[in-house]
Amino acid sequence: MRSCARLLCMRADVTCVDVARAALLMVLVSMLAPGACFAQESAGMETVPFTSERWTVAGGGATEHLDREAFAGFAYISDVELADAVIEVDIAMAARRRSYPGLVFRMGAGGDYESFYIRPHRSPLYPDALQYTPVFKNVSSWQLYSGDGFTALYDVTPDEWITIRLEFAGSQARVFVGDDPDPALVVDELQHEPGPGFIGVRGPADGTAYFSNFSYRAGDDLVFESAPLLDSSAGLLMDWEISQGFKMAAIDLETPYDEQDLGELEWQSVTALPNGLVDVARLVPRTPGGPDCIIARTTVVADEERTMALALGYSDLVSVYINGKHEFLANSAYTSRDPSFLGILGLSDVIYLPLRAGENELVLLLAESFGGWGFLCRDREAVFEADGVAERWSLDDVLLTPESVVFDAARDVFYVTNYDVFRGSDALGGQAISTLSADGALLDARWVGGLRQPTGMLLRGDRLFVVERGALVEVDVETAEIAARHELPTSLFLNDVTGADSGPVYVSDTEGSAIYRFENGEFELWLEGGEIGRPNALCMDGGRLLVGCTADRRLKAVDVETAEISTVAEFPEGIFDGIKLAGDELLVSHWEGRLYRVADDGTYEKILDTTGPGVQLADFEYVERDHAVVIPTFNDGRVVSYSVGR
Repeated sequence: MRSCARLLCMRADVTCVDVARAALLMVLVSMLAPGACFAQESAGMETVPFTSERWTVAGGGATEHLDREAFAGFAYISDVELADAVIEVDIAMAARRRSYPGLVFRMGAGGDYESFYIRPHRSPLYPDALQYTPVFKNVSSWQLYSGDGFTALYDVTPDEWITIRLEFAGSQARVFVGDDPDPALVVDELQHEPGPGFIGVRGPADGTAYFSNFSYRAGDDLVFESAPLLDSSAGLLMDWEISQGFKMAAIDLETPYDEQDLGELEWQSVTALPNGLVDVARLVPRTPGGPDCIIARTTVVADEERTMALALGYSDLVSVYINGKHEFLANSAYTSRDPSFLGILGLSDVIYLPLRAGENELVLLLAESFGGWGFLCRDREAVFEADGVAERWSLDDVLLTPESVVFDAARDVFYVTNYDVFRGSDALGGQAISTLSADGALLDARWVGGLRQPTGMLLRGDRLFVVERGALVEVDVETAEIAARHELPTSLFLNDVTGADSGPVYVSDTEGSAIYRFENGEFELWLEGGEIGRPNALCMDGGRLLVGCTADRRLKAVDVETAEISTVAEFPEGIFDGIKLAGDELLVSHWEGRLYRVADDGTYEKILDTTGPGVQLADFEYVERDHAVVIPTFNDGRVVSYSVGR
């Protein structure tokens, strides 16, 4: 037997005593009949002193702290079950001490509940001082759920009572700290199915954290903004089979599973979450006495023999096989690499696997010690192309951060802005516009120079309007010279430009959350803030201005006469970078690498996804005669054309 078990670090965010308390709690919960709803006061919050018999104490007890009656430990209210609620509690924490005090809610039998807690020792330096995490079968999965929607930065004041207000309803939650009217953490997707459960507090009983002034009420009146839509990346491996659990000590991680004496394997099929995550704790319980292990397998089909770049995330330890051959072994457990290493799951490793033509069996042996049991895999080179979408040509690795493309039908050329200030020029003002032929051949890499990080463009007759840092430039396309530069020093980050064949020109200021109108050589601040949050992509459509507002993920239409704003469509998370008219439809890009086709009624479909290989899709052009888009790929340095059908 290999000694791989020693790779797993057994240090934890909670002590062994905490684990025992959690186990005791679940025993208590399983013995309780469903709780009768406790009558709420008609108005305001229901206060429950920690000396009340309504509390079921799993560990710790009532005490005094900072001149108050307080509680230290883990307890829940067992005579009320709430699906939606507001909870308030005051928490006092010792400075820079590990303690993880917080709230539990929607608790049920079997060790499933939702949890919010504070890391005072991570405050204020790290963006995870506040964390929401689901708990499945007594496994706190904090390593699997981190980042936006799960963790947040906060500066904790030690040795002082701080009010925490948790509001949850349906699949969403938000946390307020102190008297700040804005939530410190917004949870867009609670991981358990909505349903009633117990509420309570959880913390250590070691003098590092205390609770006081606990109150709650039903949350039937809570209203949340719509959660961001989800969009899976291309190449995610979604369909798996998972075995039952084994003790890690019983498995040799460097020997194929079917060559070991593991008894009869029991397989269950599982589909990954939209982001590709397989959370094993939802399916397989942990067992006492050290790390556990499961076997996961899937089939990868290759049209021909090739090497697959597999991006892989895992918690805590993984051993990878392809067609029975061992290829990879790595440890990502908490503190395993250095004392501050958290082991947060992400697509952080890439391994290269030899695939044969046809079916290939990919197998993971996955071990878990603490903090979340799961994995995700993606074919790093996979690109999604909808029916009718196909690459036409590509100008490879010639340009310097191409950001925007405009087609000049009269001259049969493309103009491309080069945004870069690092690779090709060592000073702001040394950037250029390149020209390409209609079939993608480079004509002139520096057709017009002397620009300052140029971004969006608008062609109007013989004038090419170019947005640059702090100004709008007019280029005479006949002479290839800068004819005028209109400075706007109050702007923060000018980005895109559009307009009709005549009349005013509109320029977006992304960082300033503003749109400027330019006419007769003068700028006017036309719209600012409110519904215009981080605007980038602009497109003129008759009497309305289409605006991609990244702040709220919405494509909006602004009536140019009345400035009335309406929503055309709501998108998943992403940075709007291009909007083009394509017949009676729209094409909209996300900078991260997604292209959408949008219908009149606001419905949309994704037709291209290059996020797998990390190819950006910046301010593209649509060429009606070819039914094709021409895409500047920004950091990838290329310009690529795709047919998009109809």
